[in-house]
Parts: sequence; structure tokens; C-alpha cells
Amino acid sequence: MKAKIFTLLTLMVMTCMSLTSMAQEPVFILVEEDGNQVTQPSQESTFSFSQEETTTTTTTTEPSSFNSGWTPVEEEVLTLTFEDEDAAAAKAAEEARLAEEVRLAEEARLAEETRLAEEARLAEEARLAEEARLAEEARLAEEARLAEEKAAALQQAPTKTEQVEPTQPMTEEQKLEERIAAAEAAEARALEAAAKAEEAAKKATEEREKIEALQNGQGIPAQTTQQPQVQPTTQLPEAAQGLDEVKQVTEPVKLSVRERYYKKAGTNFLSIASVGYSTVFLTPNRTDGLTPTEFAGKRHFINFEILEWRVKLFGMQMFNFEVGVNTPGWTEGGTYLTKLMSGGELNHTGYGSGLKEADAHTMWFAYKPAIKVYIPCSDWLAIELYGGIEIDLTTAWSRVNVEYYKQHQKDIPSRNYFIGAYGGLGLMLTPAPALPIEIKAEYRNPVQGNMDIVPQGFYLSTQLHIGAPIRKTQKNKN
Repeated sequence: MKAKIFTLLTLMVMTCMSLTSMAQEPVFILVEEDGNQVTQPSQESTFSFSQEETTTTTTTTEPSSFNSGWTPVEEEVLTLTFEDEDAAAAKAAEEARLAEEVRLAEEARLAEETRLAEEARLAEEARLAEEARLAEEARLAEEARLAEEKAAALQQAPTKTEQVEPTQPMTEEQKLEERIAAAEAAEARALEAAAKAEEAAKKATEEREKIEALQNGQGIPAQTTQQPQVQPTTQLPEAAQGLDEVKQVTEPVKLSVRERYYKKAGTNFLSIASVGYSTVFLTPNRTDGLTPTEFAGKRHFINFEILEWRVKLFGMQMFNFEVGVNTPGWTEGGTYLTKLMSGGELNHTGYGSGLKEADAHTMWFAYKPAIKVYIPCSDWLAIELYGGIEIDLTTAWSRVNVEYYKQHQKDIPSRNYFIGAYGGLGLMLTPAPALPIEIKAEYRNPVQGNMDIVPQGFYLSTQLHIGAPIRKTQKNKN
């Protein structure tokens, strides 16, 4: 490349020299303003003009003799121009050579990366094929073993029937031992297959290390893309995948009382609707002289409830409503009960003064929320502790429907008003998960208002729920 450039430059220089020797020397002619021609000055002479004179200079070209030579200044400029052109050409050639070397190096690096990726892919495919082969061999060996055992059992069957005529059924312990032995044999075969797969993976890892060592020895630059790594497999063949399930079947799992209760009744429970019944036993030593059984079985408290819920061991009843109905007639203490009753005049002369006969428009009805805590005792039984308040809703209804009690008796809201607190202990029975039954004993104490509508005493109650158990964990589902 340098020789060609040098030859070209030499030809260009010789051509320029020939043309320059043939060129004519320029002639300068000075013309004054009046048109008179002035003679050409010599190279050594200098021209000076006064500031008052104004001249116009024009240049014309006339032929000159061929024997005019180069001046030293022109020769120096031409020599510098040729040297600059040589340097530029050499620099361009060097840059082209470096670019070509970079391109070749990049192509070599990409080819090496492609080769290594292909080798890694082939190694991974070989590993997977080896694992599949080992798993297939384990499966075939298991099938062959089972066939041999079956054939041996068929061959030994006649002799066994001749020796022992009555066939004894296998006990649960014998079945359990047989399952454990089968599980141990399957585990041993699985470990053997896993060892073979581990050995195959180790060979693949060695091949990868050899490839990396070869790459480092050749001095190939580090790759920017991450190559797939061949890791030794830890998965067991199909013959051992069900080993955990076999152990779960052969080894009984011991569940706690709470887990057994969750399994039966549900981790959570939603009572969609429920209905309950209560009757009252008065507290002894009352000032009015009434006995504890004065209203037992004669005054009836009916509960209607929706959307009670339990989350594990905590529950709430937020939409529970209660009304009272009675068995008409006289009681032992001389109180006359009607089917529906409302609050009477408030005084302290006796129990009967706190209640009066009422109808569906003037009877009392109450709101009765509560908070509950459950203590499991077995898979179908839990003890519940609960407490809450009870408040009459007649006053609230008179605010919602202002004209309702004006058509009947305006003083009904004030006569029916009461607030009471209660707490109790109960049993939550779960014969069927969707139909739990509560049996409760609770104590109620009036706090404000009419003390006779829901009197102080002990109440026996039962409640039937219709709901949906919610099992959260797989253990509880099984």
C-alpha cells in the first residue's frame, strides 16, 4: 500500500515539474489614470506612490520564455505539501489496518460465544436425556420386580392353600408393616436412581469446566451474556415422588384438639341465619317475694339473628334481635300474663306493675349484640364465653317513624325503654358442620329503664345456626 502511494506521489511531482517549466512568468503592467503605460519593474526594484496619487493596477498575462526557473520559495512550499500528503496517507493506512484487526477480533469473539453456547446446550440436553433414561430404567425395574413378585405369589399359592386351609385376613398392623416395607424399598430404589443422576450431572459439570479452561487458555475476552450453568440435579425419579404420600398414609398424623376442631367445624364459620329460645329463672331473695320459678316456662324470649361469624377462636353476633311472648294465665305469685306485653307504670310495689297487656304495635323488641370466645374441647365440642348488652328499640323506632306511636299510645317508647348487660357460658355442639347448636346459661341484669321487661335472673337458652364452615388449610380440608 505504501509503495503504491509513493509511486503515485512521484508521478504527480514529475507532472507538476514539467508543467511548471512550461508555464510563462506573469508580467505586471502599471497604468496611470490618464491611460499612459508604465514599464514593468524588475524583481529587485520597489514601487512607492504618494498618498495624493491614485492608481489602478491590472494584471495581464503574456508569453514568456521557457527558460524561466523556480524560485526558492515555491520549491519549499511544494516540498512541504508532498510531506503532508505522505503523512496523511500513512495515518489513513494505519487506521484502516486497526479497524480491520478490531473487526476480525469481534468476529472471532462472537464465533467463540456461539460455540460455547451450543456446547452448553448440548451438555444440558445430554443431562436431561440421562435423567430420563435413568427414570425409565427405574420404572422398568420396578415393573419387572412387581411382575416377578406376582409370578412367585401365583406359584406359591397352591402350596399355601394346601397347608393352611382357612385364610386369615390381614390385620391393620400387618398392612401397616407391609406398607412401610414397600415405602422403604421404594426409597432405596429412588436413592440409587438419584445417585446415578448425580453422577451424570457431575460429568456434565466436568465437561463445562473443561470448556471454561480451554476458553481461558485461548485468552478469549470475558463474555457479557450469562451462559447457562449445568447444575447437578436433586430431583428424584418418578418412582420416589410419591414417597411422602406413602409415609403420610402409613404414619398417622397426631392433631391437636384445636386442629381437630377446625377440621370438623371449620377454621372460620359464618352463620347465615339462626333462631333461639330462652326462659328466665329469677334471682332468689327478691324484695317482692317472687320465687325463682315464677316465670320459668311461662315467659319466652325469642331470638332472630343473621350473619354471626367466627374467625378461629373469636366471634361476634352483630345482628341479633329479641322479642318476648308469654303463656297467658296466672302465675304462682298472682301475676296475670297476656300473650304480648309492654312496659307498665314504673313503681316499686310489685312485679306486675312493670308490665301491661300489649299488641303487635305496642310490644317491646330489643337489639342484643355480643362478643364470644371459643375453647375447643374435641372435634365436635367447644366451650364459649360471651358477653354483651341489650337495649330496647322502641325509642329508636319512634324517631324513625314519628307518626307510628301517635296512632296508638304516645308513652309507649318511654315505658318500653330499658338497657341491660348480660354474660354467659355455653356449649357449641357441631353434630354437622353446617348446623351447629348452642346451649347457654347466661345472667342478665337491667341497668336503666323498666326493670321488669327483661328481669334480673338466670336464662337458659338454645340456638340453632344454619351456616357455612370455611376451612383455610389443606390439613383441615383433609
